[in-house]
Amino acid sequence: MRRKSVLVLLMILFSAARLFTATRFTGAEDQSGRAILNPQNVPSWFETGQFRSARWDGAPLEAEKGILTGWVNYTRDDPRQVLKATRDWYNPRTIEFLRKAQLNWVWVTCSNGFSPATERAQQETLTRYIVPAWALPKRRTGEWVLRSQSGRVLARMPDGALYFEQAYFPFVDESGPRTISEAMPESMWTAIASPPGPHADGEDGLRCLAEGARRLREKTDRAIIGLFGGNLLEVGQFFYRNDNFFMPL
Repeated sequence: MRRKSVLVLLMILFSAARLFTATRFTGAEDQSGRAILNPQNVPSWFETGQFRSARWDGAPLEAEKGILTGWVNYTRDDPRQVLKATRDWYNPRTIEFLRKAQLNWVWVTCSNGFSPATERAQQETLTRYIVPAWALPKRRTGEWVLRSQSGRVLARMPDGALYFEQAYFPFVDESGPRTISEAMPESMWTAIASPPGPHADGEDGLRCLAEGARRLREKTDRAIIGLFGGNLLEVGQFFYRNDNFFMPL
């Protein structure tokens, strides 16, 4: 057994040595002065300055772990409000801290090693935090649902499923919306926003997109495709349901 372990270790070391010796240094350096291997192969999102991360631990069970572990300032009397801040850390208001610090990746606390039943509330808190507010799913018995602003269930994801399925078709409902503008907020495909989400929202949204496109153009002479939701035929399917939409055609 020991001989087999040594052999596996030698194979790993040999493979690593081949990887590094076969890679040529280009002279590019990171901020520490160390040479970067093949910088042209580094994804744009992982380039120096683009990947800015932080530990973002929080929520009630993180506070309890601090108490049980004896962390500094994690005491029941909480004179410095450290427990209070930790318990309320996964509050959408703290996302503003990420923006001000220009962070784009965070480590969040999904599990602390407690029982699944104990951690369920923690995970639901985290779900509300990491899922955009405009697409916030709600838990029901045996499933998750997405609702419109009017309260209709637009999509369902039963336990064990990987995706949400459309549950409401505006123009099939005889008492539902009658016009396109009325139907738009009542279909999962047109009511639930999608990425780039908050990055392109607000007053600086268009500027951020323009700057990103400009940086991309400076790095390549290839064609750049910008996608948008111009679903001219699909919207008919979304509103009428496939069978009702295709039969008249």
